[in-house]
Amino acid sequence: MKSNIFNQIMKYIDEHDILYNYDTYEQMPVFHVLSELDCLSNYIKKDYYTSFCVNMAIMYVNQGLLYAKSKLSGSDFKNFIIYFDLCINKDAEGGYITVDVVYTRKADKHTKMFHTPIDIKETKVYEHVKNTIGINDFSCFYYKNEYQEEYYSFVPKAEI
Repeated sequence: MKSNIFNQIMKYIDEHDILYNYDTYEQMPVFHVLSELDCLSNYIKKDYYTSFCVNMAIMYVNQGLLYAKSKLSGSDFKNFIIYFDLCINKDAEGGYITVDVVYTRKADKHTKMFHTPIDIKETKVYEHVKNTIGINDFSCFYYKNEYQEEYYSFVPKAEI
């Protein structure tokens, strides 16, 4: 069973080709809409769906780092970054939250948006991540794009 789960994770990571040298960066969605997770309702409360997805993102980031470290040369790995974004979008229907794993082999160009880490406890997403084991191993950065979507980027502290 354990190897089956690991194989599924590696298949998902391979399908999203996290080691490819993209022009900018790529994203691997953990989920698209929260209602897709209703199949979990017998196991966890709906209030914890976002936290569940953040846990999945942490798992993918950790597996992606191990995979990249074992497959890339030392100099290529130095310019590789993988992290996850938690996006809050306020729309007419009240908004939604998404979780995506982001990766690139051009970290030196990509990380310019990560200026000063913010204290996650001072943000509105803290309610969603406060019970997530391992969240303290990530630095959190905030930005808002031109569509007023709010992004909280969680970068492994060892990566900064």
